[in-house]
Amino acid sequence: MDLGLSRVGLTCLPAEICQLSQLQWLNLNQNQLTSLPTEIGQLPELRTLYLNQNQLTALPEEIGQLSRLLELYLDGNQLTSLPREIGQLSHLQELHLNNNQLTFLPAEIGQLSKLRVLDLNQNQLTSLPVEIGQLSQLLILELAENPLKDIAEKIRQRFQL
Repeated sequence: MDLGLSRVGLTCLPAEICQLSQLQWLNLNQNQLTSLPTEIGQLPELRTLYLNQNQLTALPEEIGQLSRLLELYLDGNQLTSLPREIGQLSHLQELHLNNNQLTFLPAEIGQLSKLRVLDLNQNQLTSLPVEIGQLSQLLILELAENPLKDIAEKIRQRFQL
């Protein structure tokens, strides 16, 4: 089941979203969401989650319960950090965080063993966790427009930075 709710002026996502247990694709782009309900973690079949261009400042820990999630789009929000539970998304292949306010990434990001795309353009990152070097499937690492000061040698070699 797919659900598209982009550009409908949502300011909050009702907790009842968890009743859509067969939901696989959810598009919430271009709304005014400032947070997500903890019930977002109760969508066991969710594969793709679009949250681009909202006003999210944080993600609930329960995001880590989306065990089948393949793609997570969070471009154009106001995220300053990610929960450590992001590392539990063992099937995640794409993580898009372009144009946020991230100042650091949790070390647990290195647990995303299937990650192929990590877009971190236009954030406030001054360093990267060395654990990014463990992401053996990572093909695309986008880092433009960050005030990076220190990138571990392991990451520099891995991505020819």
